[in-house]
Amino acid sequence: MQTIGLSLLIVGFAAANTLFDIAAEAEGPWRMLGLSGVLLVGLVGMWSLRAPAAALGILLASALVGVAILYFRIDRLAFELLAGQLIWPLALWMVTWALVRLVMPRIEPGRPWVALLLGGLLLVMHLGVALKVFTPANEFFQLHRVEPVRDLETLVAMNRNRREGHPVVALIEGRIGSDLADDLFIREFNCRERGRSLGYTRPVRGNSRLYIELADGQRLRSTGAAYNYRALDWPQTGDGTDCGLRNGDPVILWAEIAAGVEGPVEDRETRIMAYGDLAAFREGYAARAEFAARMVGGVAFLLALTGLVPLIAGIRTWLRLRRRGAPAA
Repeated sequence: MQTIGLSLLIVGFAAANTLFDIAAEAEGPWRMLGLSGVLLVGLVGMWSLRAPAAALGILLASALVGVAILYFRIDRLAFELLAGQLIWPLALWMVTWALVRLVMPRIEPGRPWVALLLGGLLLVMHLGVALKVFTPANEFFQLHRVEPVRDLETLVAMNRNRREGHPVVALIEGRIGSDLADDLFIREFNCRERGRSLGYTRPVRGNSRLYIELADGQRLRSTGAAYNYRALDWPQTGDGTDCGLRNGDPVILWAEIAAGVEGPVEDRETRIMAYGDLAAFREGYAARAEFAARMVGGVAFLLALTGLVPLIAGIRTWLRLRRRGAPAA
């Protein structure tokens, strides 16, 4: 009955979010509850149940509901880059449950310090994985706060000072540059609305040699937006079917920067190429990105907080072994 009740609670949370749009209507930090709330229900269920299959099953069920909420509520790029981060907390929560429920009760009375060591190690792991989940979410969160780069020298310095194995992700403001005539569309895609579906991804067509002209007169080679969900607010072409960019169009570029072939640095992968100025970008995509970041950031906060569970369990086991000289029940 307990399993059925928890399952109904998860279904009820999902239904309430669908009917009343809780995740989207929440303001500020409360948006973190859109995803972490349903995972919290799964965690409470996991720690309330003794049978491994039921305990882990209720957590995975809550995770599936959470992924569904993410898919229908956040930006496509944010889902692509952030949804995979849920694997790490789920794996750590399941490992923690197994160690606390199955290993700690079997610690020998003569080695009570093992319980403290295990609890402390799991706390550190929770904090480390929480930071891993928070870091990519914070990149989305900072989009409406960070000032864009407008000159090549700054990009070169950022690439030079980057940490090994960590790409430089920069917000860049400039204009489209190309050798084509000004009245020709350099890149375009079919932008007819069909709603959100699994087949909604459409490739962007056009010239592969795309440049961003910066305020200092230098040019940055760009890969350009590869798919429609990375090409934001592009103006429509004459027939109204396609959307595209021409020479001189103002753009905001969010991209990974690397050492270039034709210059000191170039755009290695375009995350977002938005038509318009900085103000329009902040009011549009950056606001949606912050919403996604808060939802995933809430999971990071929840993960760090649940690190106290194995620590408390380790302390309790240590005290019992010290007092009674026997394994905890």
